[in-house]
Amino acid sequence: MSAFIVNENHIHAIVTAAKMDRDFSYYFNGSRHKCDTIEEAEKMGQTLINQNYRSVNHRYDEKDVPYKYELSYNTHFKPIEIIKACQCYIYQSCETDDYKETQAIAIAKGIINSQIHKLPGYDNAAWEITEMKSENMFCITDMM
Repeated sequence: MSAFIVNENHIHAIVTAAKMDRDFSYYFNGSRHKCDTIEEAEKMGQTLINQNYRSVNHRYDEKDVPYKYELSYNTHFKPIEIIKACQCYIYQSCETDDYKETQAIAIAKGIINSQIHKLPGYDNAAWEITEMKSENMFCITDMM
């Protein structure tokens, strides 16, 4: 597996998505966290950067020091782009043994969850599927 330090604009896009979403929150260590202020957004961005550096340093046995994060708004992204950016971030930041328990991963997963609700058709989709639709049925062998 390989890992790299994600670009600062990548972090800006992820943090901006959280900051601009009034409903965004994530849970970490039994507490709910929000991103209502610039200070909270910058702290969140720094947390993401720190874990990304920890991951790459661990993977390549390096000792690079994370830069200090300052928010710069990056707003021209669709929800699916933010979701994919978070998935990329998680992949680049998963080299430490404890990554699943880090605040950074909780943040990224929280942003993914908040963006899913913004996908076209989400609000109109059924909460529970109670019947099969024949036009959607297929056989496993059809896929091979």
